[in-house]
Amino acid sequence: MLKEFYVEHFSASANEKYERPDSSFASYFLTFPEGGQIEIMQAPDVSTRPYDRHDRVVGLTHMTIAVPTRSDVDAMFQRLKDIGCAIEKAPRQTGDGFYECAVIDPDGNIIEIVSET
Repeated sequence: MLKEFYVEHFSASANEKYERPDSSFASYFLTFPEGGQIEIMQAPDVSTRPYDRHDRVVGLTHMTIAVPTRSDVDAMFQRLKDIGCAIEKAPRQTGDGFYECAVIDPDGNIIEIVSET
C-alpha cells in the first residue's frame, strides 16, 4: 500500500520487491522523477505507534518533496486531502521563504511538500 501511495501521488518508480530469503524482511527502492530516492521496508519485528504531532524523536522527523510552484503545492495538498490523508499543516508561507504544506502518509510519516516560488 505504501509503495502504491508514492507511485500514484508522487510519480515515483519502484524497483522489484526485494525479499530476504532467511527472514520476513522485504523492501522497495522508490525513485522520484527529479532525483532522490527512499527505501521502504517491511519486517515483523518493527514496532509501530500512533502518530502524535508533538512527539520529538531521534531519526526521521519528516521528508520533504519539492515541487515547481505554489499552485503545485496547493493541487497536491487538495488531492491528498481528498483521498483521506491526515493533514499536518495546510498550505502556508513560511518565514524561511518556502510555501509548504504537510500531510501524513499511510504509514504515519510526515511529508512536507514545498515550493520556493
